[in-house]
Amino acid sequence: AVDPAVVSAMTLAVQRVRQLVSIPVGVNVLRNDGKSAMAIALCTGAQFIRVNVLAGAMITDQGLIEGIAYELLRYRRTLGGDIKIFADVLVKHSQPLGNPSLPYLIQDTIERSLADGIIISGAITGEEPSLHDLKTAYEVCQGCNHTPLWIGSGANPNNISQLLRYADGVIVGSSLKRGGQIHHPIDPLRVQRFMEAVHQSFPS
Repeated sequence: AVDPAVVSAMTLAVQRVRQLVSIPVGVNVLRNDGKSAMAIALCTGAQFIRVNVLAGAMITDQGLIEGIAYELLRYRRTLGGDIKIFADVLVKHSQPLGNPSLPYLIQDTIERSLADGIIISGAITGEEPSLHDLKTAYEVCQGCNHTPLWIGSGANPNNISQLLRYADGVIVGSSLKRGGQIHHPIDPLRVQRFMEAVHQSFPS
């Protein structure tokens, strides 16, 4: 759980973004404060949240992080909202406790933890998932009532056409920053090149 000051600051930030754009907005409170993300989303009118560990348990540099599906689903019911939950499976910068298979984790996250969408990433920030893992995730999600699949890292103008063959969307950060460095500001030219690659691959 994060400090209340983080919740307050995130609420103001999300509220401002909601005023500026008409597209759906989501909330992710790191490392795994899904309840705060849910409350922020409900108060600001955001439509979905991202939860890094919804099911299972992951070993991270912050320690052992356990799934929060039970608490989060009860909290959503208590709040009375319809906020969608997008959940990472094998979230980056972590290792699972034990040796579960990717198909099992995805199916468990959808069917038992009731995720509304799945996010699959590479091992670290800026690294795309392997094509094998991506295809596997796509097949499992399709078999689970066509659950949406997003890619959480590694998307860039060179691979976006291949990635979106197996995913409904991507979360993009590093490749849009100046010099491709995550701590640098957004580079409008990189954003333009990225979107041009998307439109070229999937013309309307």
